[in-house]
Formats: sequence, structure tokens, C-alpha cells
Amino acid sequence: MTTVVRIALRTVLSATTAATLSLLLSASAFAAPRIEDCHTIMSQRSYEATGARLALLKPADLAHFPPGFFCKTCLGGGGFENIVFEDGSVVNSGWEHMALFDHSKSFFSNDSLWRSEVISQRIAAMRYRPPRVGGKPVCVRVNFNWMIAKPTELRRWDDAP
Repeated sequence: MTTVVRIALRTVLSATTAATLSLLLSASAFAAPRIEDCHTIMSQRSYEATGARLALLKPADLAHFPPGFFCKTCLGGGGFENIVFEDGSVVNSGWEHMALFDHSKSFFSNDSLWRSEVISQRIAAMRYRPPRVGGKPVCVRVNFNWMIAKPTELRRWDDAP
């Protein structure tokens, strides 16, 4: 194969890959709930003060992780900020705190941050019964702590161990 043909094939494949990714990203962004669509946003504590309770329908998959997720030299955890939308879907809106380390590399290595993305995706797959207060739909902020030491557990921030 000549160099010109190789370059042409790479260009076509790159353009095709970029177009496919663009389509997929725009489709997922279109389907995801937006904070602007929330009529009322409450903290979980405020929501529960009304007598309502969030009912988990689909928990996060914290039993199956990708290869290399756990290692003997890894430690840490993080706090995840989430919003349960009016339809019961969950969107991870950010991290409150994050400290994931792989001591086999370097104490300050960023190589472990991919683990937080895995947990974020697992949280986003959770589903709750659509939250309501007085029959009206609301969005609820839910915050979780996750630790490598207890990988199958998500705890509320205000729920002391």
C-alpha cells in the first residue's frame, strides 16, 4: 500500500469516527435531563423533612468493575454530587471531594482518576421512583460518598459510619 493511500484511509477513518462520535454525543446530550427542566430543586434532607422518601428502583452496579479497577496499592474515595430528576433518572453533577491514589505510581498521580468516572457512570445508571412533594414533581440533590475500602457501598454524606 502506498503512503498516499494510507494517508487517505486514515483521513476517511478519522472523519468517519469524528462524525459518529459527534452524532452519539449529541444524541446522548439531547436525551439527558437538564437542570433547567427542574421546577423545584430540594436537598435530600429538605425533601425528607416533608415526610417523603426517595425510593431506589435500580441501584448502582457496584459488584462488577473493569479490569485493573482495584489494585493492592490503591486507596481513597470521593464524594459525588447528583440530582434525581422529576422522572427518577440520576445525573452526576460533579464531585465534592476526590482522593484516589495508586501508591505504586506516585502519591500525586492522576492515573487513578478514571476510577471516579466509572463510579459516576454507575451512579448515573441508578433510577428512583419519581420524587413528588404534595403531588408535584421535584428534583432532589443526592450526595454520596464512595470508598475503595468498601467498594460495594454508596453512603449518604450525612450518614456517619
